[in-house]
Amino acid sequence: MAVSVSVSESLRSVLKGSPCDVGQEEYRVVHLARKGDNKWDKLPVDQIYKEPLLSGLNFLSNYKIKSVKEEFHFTDKQHDVYLLTREDIRRHKKKYDFLHIGLVQALVFPFHSAGIDHRIMACLRDAKHPNMENSILAAFEINLSYGDMEFNWFPNFSVSLSDLLNSNGLVITVEPNDIGCLDGTITFGISYRMCYKLMKGCLQKS
Repeated sequence: MAVSVSVSESLRSVLKGSPCDVGQEEYRVVHLARKGDNKWDKLPVDQIYKEPLLSGLNFLSNYKIKSVKEEFHFTDKQHDVYLLTREDIRRHKKKYDFLHIGLVQALVFPFHSAGIDHRIMACLRDAKHPNMENSILAAFEINLSYGDMEFNWFPNFSVSLSDLLNSNGLVITVEPNDIGCLDGTITFGISYRMCYKLMKGCLQKS
């Protein structure tokens, strides 16, 4: 199960108001869409990863494709959402050597009435970098003034499971603007889904 934690370094201060100038070009494939039904358009796993005809026979395969889904609710503070926990990584490492993340879908939704200026700065980070600016793969701003926003991210992110033992891999960091609620008030939530592939021996993304 993924986890969420508060963080101290301000994302907006790192981005300096220019999220488009931060991050690595090859990871900036992010599709944003306005939603109104608190539901995302679920992308099929087979659009992300091709599977052979005998993929149902697990004992013949040297890889495994997984899809996970989680939801978190937040106050007006900055938070990190770790897409994989240390427990997940240790469990996968017993059978596999590499991990490839092909898709992260997220729906960001407000807990307030329409018309309130509620902007969320969001970034997707590689947690092995302790410096926040160096860790940013993609960054963008979401406006929840008129309801839910969905983003689909295709990171094409590959890593050795051994390297993930100390870093947890990819992180979604969110920092909202202050909308003047009482301390501790839940103001927005994130529901996300991730598709990834576990592999033995060698790194094969397709």
